[in-house]
Amino acid sequence: DAREYDGVRGIADPGESESGVAGTPIGGDLVIDLPAGPFAAVSFDPVTGETATLEPLTGGPATRVELPPFRHDAVIRLTSGGA
Repeated sequence: DAREYDGVRGIADPGESESGVAGTPIGGDLVIDLPAGPFAAVSFDPVTGETATLEPLTGGPATRVELPPFRHDAVIRLTSGGA
């Protein structure tokens, strides 16, 4: 299926490069253009190795992914079909 999507996005703590101070929990929303349809989202903390299943999403332009609080960096995997 040409509409299948399996993508990964990395989010870096801007404090690490801007001030050299890192480790304060950060979060918020990741806004990304996705194909229309249902998506599953999982976050991964590369420091602790912890994963968390996020709320299911409905794709489209400017889809908002609510990020859990994280320190340093985070990785988000988005998979079409809600799987």
